[in-house]
Amino acid sequence: MTAMERVLANADLVNHVFCCIADPQPFVACCALKSWYATSRTIRDACKAHDEKKVWVELLEAAFGEFLHIDSAALSNALLIADKHPQIYVEALCEASRHCRRNPHDYLPHNWVGPIRAWARGNAFAYYMCMQETAYHKARREAMDRYASLGVTGTEHAEFPTLLYWVKCGWQSMEPWWRAVVVACQRVELARATAWNKK
Repeated sequence: MTAMERVLANADLVNHVFCCIADPQPFVACCALKSWYATSRTIRDACKAHDEKKVWVELLEAAFGEFLHIDSAALSNALLIADKHPQIYVEALCEASRHCRRNPHDYLPHNWVGPIRAWARGNAFAYYMCMQETAYHKARREAMDRYASLGVTGTEHAEFPTLLYWVKCGWQSMEPWWRAVVVACQRVELARATAWNKK
């Protein structure tokens, strides 16, 4: 058995590495935890035996405490009701919170413009629309490319839904906890903007 094999066979050591993974950027920490967990079945079994959920809960609370506790802990309550693995929540918040502007200059009034950037009005649906804008354009390009490869031309046969309709369908079919994630991100965004403009 090689030195590496002996290390990976040590369940306590393997789990200790998992528990010590951290990074100021939650997305980076999330990716590192997932990568280590997926390295081998031995590592997965060792982490499960030591309740790896606790590590994800700690990351969730450390990285997204502001989101969990805003609006009388509305998001925290929604996640408790959904009762899913905390890794799912961390990944969702990593995705949704990327759209929270972190540069204070982005909160200046002249940057509150654009057809769907309506956070300042307390509009969670507008926040979700901004989240999905890039995905929408990618899906539309791919659809148009498929139509072109099939020789389909003309708007009558090569149609794609509008951004508003596309996003509305996603919003209406969204699980309650996911919508709570979006709402929390929008509330945090609004709180940060309000605080900045009071300076």
